[in-house]
Order: sequence, then C-alpha cells, then structure tokens
Amino acid sequence: KLDIKPITFSWQQKKSAEQINRRELFSFVLTKLKQSISEVLPKVEKPSDYRSLLVTELQQRFTDAKGMAAPLFKGAKGFNNCTMCGTCVRACRNKALQIVMDQEKNGSELLHDQTLCTGCNVCSIVCPEKAIEISAENSSLESIARNKPTLVIAKPLTICETCGKAIIEEVQMVCQDCRRKQDKKLQDIY
Repeated sequence: KLDIKPITFSWQQKKSAEQINRRELFSFVLTKLKQSISEVLPKVEKPSDYRSLLVTELQQRFTDAKGMAAPLFKGAKGFNNCTMCGTCVRACRNKALQIVMDQEKNGSELLHDQTLCTGCNVCSIVCPEKAIEISAENSSLESIARNKPTLVIAKPLTICETCGKAIIEEVQMVCQDCRRKQDKKLQDIY
C-alpha cells in the first residue's frame, strides 16, 4: 500500500531590485515538483512498474466500482464488421488483446485487458476493417478493479464445411486452411 504524503508549495517573495522572469519561475516550480514527487513515490526500476503500483492500488480501493470510467487507462470498443482475423491481437506489443474460442458457448470473443494496454492505438490502425477503437471513454474501472479483461466483441461459431474446424459464422463458411488449399487447387488449374 502506498503511503503518499501531501505535497505543499510555498512561495515567499523577497523585496529586491531583481526581477524574475516567467520562464525562470516555471523552471523553478517544475524542478521543485519533480524533486517532491521523487521523494513521495516509491523507487522503481522501470516506469512501467508505476503502472502496476497504480493497478494494485485501484484493485484495493475500488472493488465495487460499477459504471465508473478509468480515465488513466484506455478501453476498447468493437464494431460489428469485425471478422476476428486476429490482426489486432498480433499487433499488440503488450498482449492486451486476445481472441478466445469457447466451444461451450459456440462463440468467439475478443477480450481487452486495460491493465496491459498503453493506448498506442496500433490495433485500431492495423485493423483491415477498422472494427476496433481504443479510447479513455471506453475504459471501465470495474474491470481493472476485478482484474478481468473486458469483452470487446463476440461472434458466433460454426463448423467448417470441409474439415470440421470451428470458424466464425457470417464471415466465412470454410476455414482459412481449407480456403488456402482450394485457392492452391484453383491456381494449379489456371
């Protein structure tokens, strides 16, 4: 648990003939602020460790936060044109996105872990369908407090007509492996 001491600033102006310009004043204040913050925050090896300290603190304080946003974190929003191709999952450097296939529910889900997301928006940039959006408005303090990934989008599954693998319904009727084999056969013919 963090024991954060309050930071107070006081300013005394001496009556002197010297005048201080605005740049020097802000430089002085920011330098003192950096020194005060480094005294208050615990020492860590990497800046990402501060993020894990913040997540731990939020999990301890907001166990029943329903409907509250977490503006320091980014959340994901999915659109219906998502094909579950997995491009966003492969592009995410922090492994904040994952696709989970659930045979019992007969569906596929795209999940987003806000505690791992840095908000770089690479997933939304590389998405061929522009079916994902990352922003602070989509964040949820409840999912951070419960350490549970949020559901971005869910799609029903069906069975491949050729090999019997589970595939996403309404997007394709044949799995990608069988489609490649069919394309290869067509290329050999022509």
